[in-house]
Amino acid sequence: MISVVLAAGMSSRFGQSKLSYVLDDKPLIHYVLDSLYQFMEVNVIVGHYENEIRSILPDYVSRIIKNNKYQLGIGSSVQLAIDLARSKKEDLLLTLGDLIYVNSKDYKKLINNFKGETLYSSFSGTYGPPCIIPFHVLNDMKDLPEKAGLKGMIKNFHTTFIENAKRDVDFLSNIHMV
Repeated sequence: MISVVLAAGMSSRFGQSKLSYVLDDKPLIHYVLDSLYQFMEVNVIVGHYENEIRSILPDYVSRIIKNNKYQLGIGSSVQLAIDLARSKKEDLLLTLGDLIYVNSKDYKKLINNFKGETLYSSFSGTYGPPCIIPFHVLNDMKDLPEKAGLKGMIKNFHTTFIENAKRDVDFLSNIHMV
């Protein structure tokens, strides 16, 4: 299993590069990366703030992938993550760079509940990332439209409750102590 952290967005509601914003002496993306790298290979997809994000990534990040089509939507980044997992013939743990409240215990729970079928985090009556998509599902998927996520593409899935997944960072006012 490999992980891919999506970090290509424009942070338009945040007003600056949110993933490089420093909270308690750490860039926000480090909260996600530090929670993941102890379990598996970590890869990052960059886009709008490419140089800024690249400059703060720790050495343990395996691969940095540039999304030249980031302005088309999240689906273009998700497709790059799928392509990477397909090329490595690995299951894919997909997460967002602004899910700073999802911690290593949450990722461990997600990984431990993965039984070879697509597994989403569930929270507040819905579901979404972080999620794990097995290689056999990725291999059978069609390419994603640029503005689409995975929810409409994968019909058969399971969920596991990860309360912290409901809290991402869209605005500076969303940031509280981690």
